[in-house]
Amino acid sequence: MMQYLRMGDLSKKVGIVSLSKLFSSLNLFLINIIFARALTKEMNGSYQQTMLVINLFSMLFLFGVPTSIYYFLPNLSGGRKKGFFYQSVVILSYLGVVTTIAAFFLSDWLAVKFTNPPLASLIRASCLYLLFVLAASFGDAILIAINRHTLMAGLSILFTVLHFTAVVMPVLLHMPIQSVFYLLGVVNLARFLVGFAVCRRLVSVEPPAFSSSLLREQVIYILPLGLNSMIDVLSCGLDRMLVSFLFTVKDLAVYQYGAQEIPFIGILIGSISAVVIPEISRLRHEGMWEEFATLFRNASVKTALILFPLFGFLMIFAPKIYLILYTESYLAAVPVFRIYLLMLPLRIISFQSILFALGKTRSVIVGAAFDLVANLTLSLILAARMGPVGVALGLVIATMGQVVFYVFVIKHAARLEWRKLFEPRPFGIIIISCLAACLPCLILTWMPIHILIQVVSGAVICGATYLLCLHLLFKSWS
Repeated sequence: MMQYLRMGDLSKKVGIVSLSKLFSSLNLFLINIIFARALTKEMNGSYQQTMLVINLFSMLFLFGVPTSIYYFLPNLSGGRKKGFFYQSVVILSYLGVVTTIAAFFLSDWLAVKFTNPPLASLIRASCLYLLFVLAASFGDAILIAINRHTLMAGLSILFTVLHFTAVVMPVLLHMPIQSVFYLLGVVNLARFLVGFAVCRRLVSVEPPAFSSSLLREQVIYILPLGLNSMIDVLSCGLDRMLVSFLFTVKDLAVYQYGAQEIPFIGILIGSISAVVIPEISRLRHEGMWEEFATLFRNASVKTALILFPLFGFLMIFAPKIYLILYTESYLAAVPVFRIYLLMLPLRIISFQSILFALGKTRSVIVGAAFDLVANLTLSLILAARMGPVGVALGLVIATMGQVVFYVFVIKHAARLEWRKLFEPRPFGIIIISCLAACLPCLILTWMPIHILIQVVSGAVICGATYLLCLHLLFKSWS
């Protein structure tokens, strides 16, 4: 049982990748805190809508190219490796140009549909940013694939700091909001140039060797990934789009603060995937299903060790945390935040990435399509009765159905018993430890002490109790 608490080489790599991504998540978190105080809800909502459009367009047209880098690059050598690098950069740059042109010409239409006229000029101001967000997205994938995790982390932290400066400085200096997107364009242009120079030198010392068959293989690989990505991104961004279409820009500003991702959670999952997926791909090709099961169990349990107690703590202290961070103006976002928290226990592993590594592309697309249709249907029904909260609830219910489907597909593909994928005992230990840790937190919320002291004391007590219970239970059941 104690193997779940030990740090192996893969765990250390995950830690390095997670540390770099944590800065990116904290960057967005701090920006939201500053904007909640420095901007009106209308201006904040317009900024959030612009970022929504940028994120949707960039993710829609990313076409899984970074994932293809993880898949192909470790198996190439010499000039073929450098040729594949150039090939990936060209594909991403082309996608960036096409996406930017589409966003530019659709800006007026989107402003009308979102009932927000200033949005058109903001989208046009963000075009350079959108172009290089896509074009520079090869950097992290290349450096991870060639085992330069520390260098990747350093560059990521550097450009995260520059991103934060580019966003916050114009707001604090009371410059037009368009200035934010102009500066972000410059930052991401620099990221592209630096990433290209570094990766070009490290990928291989040999001249590039280009292969039409390798290009064809990559295109064939990314096309289903791109289709699934489009469906998945539409599904994930559907709730914000519906709130933008159905309600006011102020409602979107409040909803966005409830629907925002907890700092480091998405990073943790993404980092685990980036490190684990190449291993799963190798095990699949070698037919080592028992080893696959062990890797799957270890990854899911180690992630649950973090996500489960966080779920309980945030569910209890959500209103107080929002008062501290965002003031009473955004307290209405708490119900949306709590609904979003229901998805946290489902994220113990990236089921889609595993299915791609197992070659189950069609199943992923089917699951994503089901999720999109169910999400849209449920959200429209519940929004009519519950407002923006209903949109969030529709998203969560649809996601739960999708995860159940993916788990059954993974079990069938690996031909494994349930107990080999999900060992009940470690999950039982984690849940019992979480319940024991959350009980004193519930008592603490009723005590007549300052709100900040409540939250800080709750975090300390919850964490200490959880770790103690975890240690005792894992040790006694080993």
